[in-house]
Amino acid sequence: MDNYNNKAVNKQPLAAFLVTLFAALIMVACLFLPYSSATGDHADWIDEHPDVIASEKMDMTYSEAKHLSMVEYATCYFLLRNELWGNSFDAIVGTVIYVGLVMIIGAFSLTATVSAIFRKPITTIVFTVLAYGAFALQNWDYTDRGVIPGSSYDWGLAHTLFPLAAAITVGGAIWTLVLKRKAKKQLADSQDYTDIII
Repeated sequence: MDNYNNKAVNKQPLAAFLVTLFAALIMVACLFLPYSSATGDHADWIDEHPDVIASEKMDMTYSEAKHLSMVEYATCYFLLRNELWGNSFDAIVGTVIYVGLVMIIGAFSLTATVSAIFRKPITTIVFTVLAYGAFALQNWDYTDRGVIPGSSYDWGLAHTLFPLAAAITVGGAIWTLVLKRKAKKQLADSQDYTDIII
């Protein structure tokens, strides 16, 4: 009987489940969506020279570099670490920081998604907040260093979409918590009523 009651309480309404899961999946997808987009004269130059090689190490043309995702930025910092910081300890530190941040954002977002799949609202909220915290830290760093926004690139779709998806994920998880508490209360009330009439 107790097992049946637990299942009844944990049964999440489909709408809350789908909203939470869909938003969490968007957070993961944002890793591969444009985090920055070329702007102004740089964008015009790319349109005129799309096949020029932007980076031989990354095997990337300028047309491919017109929009860069977080994963592509991490790849860039990893492959071009010596060119950016030289053969020094700074190269190691830079790689750990900039690649690590993207990995942390991805790991927390993925954990939030898995938590949503298994209908664990509190875990979903915790890892969504952690993912957003790492994302906000990365945004601050890119802005502080003048990378984005800059003379060549401005923020892309992922910069706007990730916070929105995180907010909806948290909202969906809170919605789930409220529904679970209502289900528990209704179950307790029904049991009390059953005890009275029996």
